[in-house]
Amino acid sequence: CNRSGKIRATLLQYGMTVLASAQKRFDELDRMFNRIYEDNVNGKLSDERFAKMSASYEAEQAELADTIKNISKCVNDDILFQFSYHPLQAALHIYPHLQTQNTLRESSSDGQFPLSFHRRNGA
Repeated sequence: CNRSGKIRATLLQYGMTVLASAQKRFDELDRMFNRIYEDNVNGKLSDERFAKMSASYEAEQAELADTIKNISKCVNDDILFQFSYHPLQAALHIYPHLQTQNTLRESSSDGQFPLSFHRRNGA
């Protein structure tokens, strides 16, 4: 999980993409399971077929749950690692509603610090 520079950013973006995809598939499997359950209750799907399909869906969901857990930890660790270098940025990310007499303006176009501080008009 620990990388530096552009490699870290690329891995973080890839991890977030894989995580979103895994979560989407997990949710899709829930919907599919609900459909086959309803089909089984309504007699459109045999009990044997329902058992096979539900076992398959549950096995895939278990794998996805592990993937989601592992990637989430890696992504969260990486985000915390990045914010550990910028405690002010971390605080503003966690508490975006904070109001101060100073406003922050990023001095770089890449979204990284340093920040410059400017007094609000009339403050």
